[in-house]
Amino acid sequence: MATGKKYSQLELQAKHTIERAKKEFGMQVRGFPIKWSIGTDDGGRFIEGFVEDPEAADELRKKMKSKFMGWRTIVSYNTLMEDTQALKTFEYKDL
Repeated sequence: MATGKKYSQLELQAKHTIERAKKEFGMQVRGFPIKWSIGTDDGGRFIEGFVEDPEAADELRKKMKSKFMGWRTIVSYNTLMEDTQALKTFEYKDL
């Protein structure tokens, strides 16, 4: 009998959380696909929904609370080309 990969408790919880997020928030917003991921940083565990449009990201942010199933939520998107140019010349000095 073949044995499959044995998932850790954290991997199983992450997989379940993403499945629930897909059911609750969908797999796309305004026609833009949502790429779901789970991670950790110095602030703890988080679930991230990434879309390629800022308006779609704003819409997803309105639907999601700051926590989802005990995970901190993050919604991110790509910076527009004109914003990229502004960032190249952006400068801030703390006086």
